[in-house]
Amino acid sequence: MADPAKGRFFIIALVRIAGLAMILLAMMIYYNEIHAPDAVAVVLAVAGVLTMFGATRYLARKWRSGGGRHS
Repeated sequence: MADPAKGRFFIIALVRIAGLAMILLAMMIYYNEIHAPDAVAVVLAVAGVLTMFGATRYLARKWRSGGGRHS
């Protein structure tokens, strides 16, 4: 059977890449490479940062060995 840790590692890496893509898209909007309001760029940048750091941290805690709880 395949090791579930490998799959989880790749999912966390993909979530980080998705967050980075949102930040890069926000920068492209901000520097007028893509025509959209600046407010969209701000929302994308914030969502990207929260995805890169918040979502990956949440997933790591959720999938931690031992359930993440100490008794």
